[in-house]
Amino acid sequence: MKKLLIFFLASFSILACNDKKDNVQEAEIVDTVYEISDSTVYGRCAEAGMSTMLLAFPNGDTIEYIIPSDSDIDQRIVLGGLYLNDKIALTCIKNEDDENIATQVINMSTLFGKWTGEANNVTIEEGSSGWKILNGQLLIKEDTFNIYDLGPDTLILENNTGIYKYHRSKQ
Repeated sequence: MKKLLIFFLASFSILACNDKKDNVQEAEIVDTVYEISDSTVYGRCAEAGMSTMLLAFPNGDTIEYIIPSDSDIDQRIVLGGLYLNDKIALTCIKNEDDENIATQVINMSTLFGKWTGEANNVTIEEGSSGWKILNGQLLIKEDTFNIYDLGPDTLILENNTGIYKYHRSKQ
């Protein structure tokens, strides 16, 4: 009788295990895509001074931005210069007096072009795909860069793998 009871309990546990395996559902893998909103403001330089800039928008509106000196923030604020009618991308904050304070100003007209570097070449043309500005950073394909310096013939980018220096192609 004891053997029959052990056999019965063993059979029951095997069946119970098999039932559990049949009821196990496979975990579903879901790819979640997060959309990052762009805090960058885009317009044209309507007027520029030593500490202010007037940005014009396609609808005709203009907004004045205060440009702190580079030494106040210990980084370059204006990248590529400020020239009348140039395309501008900027990030800003509001101060306690509700004034718009530029945290970074990128002259897109200066940025557009073909750039030659030691490791690779980069082409940034208006309306082309493969690059964009997002929250004041330059995204080229899958890489995200901070623009460290931008001049008429020099572009220096930095990301977590290093600093990359480019010169404007003459072609």
